[in-house]
Amino acid sequence: AEHAQAQTTLTLSSPSTTVGEGARVTLSLFLSPPPVSPVAIPITVTAGTAEPEDYTDPVEVVALPGSSEIHFPIETHEDADADDETFTVSLGTLPSGFTAGTPSSVTITIRENIRVSLEITTNPVSEGGTTTLRAKLLDDAPPGGVNAYFLVNAVQTKADGTKNPWYPYAPTLSPPGRAQNGTAAIRIAEGQRTATARVTFPQENMATGDVEFKVFADVFLPGNSQRAQATLTLVDDDTAGVTVDAPNPLDVPEFGSTTYTVVLDSQPRTNVMVRPTYPSDVITVTPIFHTFELSNWNTPVTFTVHGVNDPGATRDKSFTISHAVSELGRRIEGSAYASITVATLTGAWKRGASGASGTSGQPAQGAGGGSGDQLDPPGGLNVAGQGSQSSSEGDSSLIDQMRTWRNDPQWDWLKEHTDRWDRALLAFGETVSDGTLTAMTAAE
Repeated sequence: AEHAQAQTTLTLSSPSTTVGEGARVTLSLFLSPPPVSPVAIPITVTAGTAEPEDYTDPVEVVALPGSSEIHFPIETHEDADADDETFTVSLGTLPSGFTAGTPSSVTITIRENIRVSLEITTNPVSEGGTTTLRAKLLDDAPPGGVNAYFLVNAVQTKADGTKNPWYPYAPTLSPPGRAQNGTAAIRIAEGQRTATARVTFPQENMATGDVEFKVFADVFLPGNSQRAQATLTLVDDDTAGVTVDAPNPLDVPEFGSTTYTVVLDSQPRTNVMVRPTYPSDVITVTPIFHTFELSNWNTPVTFTVHGVNDPGATRDKSFTISHAVSELGRRIEGSAYASITVATLTGAWKRGASGASGTSGQPAQGAGGGSGDQLDPPGGLNVAGQGSQSSSEGDSSLIDQMRTWRNDPQWDWLKEHTDRWDRALLAFGETVSDGTLTAMTAAE
């Protein structure tokens, strides 16, 4: 004879009997032994201090063949009540072959949500400044109190949709309790409502632009957590810029030079390159570019402007020098120096002049021939006559310097000064034609 199916005993439980208002609670139904055929298990929910609209009845619970446990949720809903509320979940009238074990019901407590607000006393705040964060409960803290946690994070996108600047510094939180990993944890005692923390921003020299931070205040209870948030703006007091210190006007002799300096106004977030652009048929500028690094961004660099030789010129020429600025290395959103505008220099190339000017436009040593005369080509090459030395000895030194710089990018500049080339090359019995290097190349 066939054996009859043994009675299946059902028990009901929940990992947690407390749930925050508006959250979900999960219940577990255990079956022993498992059924051999599918069967619907009736579940009833009875209001205690809660009202029927404070929760949703579970969907139908069906035990499949071989099932030893079933998990099902019940949703709760927020209401205007300020007190905790309860409801009970029970096994209903069971079908034949099933019996209720112990426990067969579970009472769930809907814990009233902790409501919290967040205040920032000083907003926006300046570099080096401090502001106070205050989390306020709308009701007294429950028995045992609650923990309030503050967190300050730079956001990727500002409230207006623009990219937030990359900010490499971390603000300091200093609550009366403790701070770990930028999070301040403060206990709100039973019956109290307020937790306070202070946030301080460093005073630094980096031009970042204003930075937006998201401030969070989290309050936790078992099965119940609430978060308030606000936006805090840090005002950058460093302006990205480039200062150019130059004579006014920036005049340069045909055979001479003058200088000016360039320096960054604030610390960049990565290396910054400054590159002058100019009419190469009138002047040359050295160095051709300069890279400011994080360690020397506030050290001025000197650029030298050289007047080119133009035998066919019949009048002075005006020129302008502009500067391209770019950040090097990895791309940074909200780059302060990425599109900076630098003042344009204007000046005049003076035809036939052979003097050299200093940084303030003062006359420097002459560049014509004669005792102790000096030629100052780009790159710092010093090609000088030897004065009282014999012509052969002095010119030998001159041409040796020229040959050393044969492959230098400024070779063309040297080549243009044919008066000095003629004297140097002829001393070796070489000839010069139209200021070219033909004779010297052959001699080498």
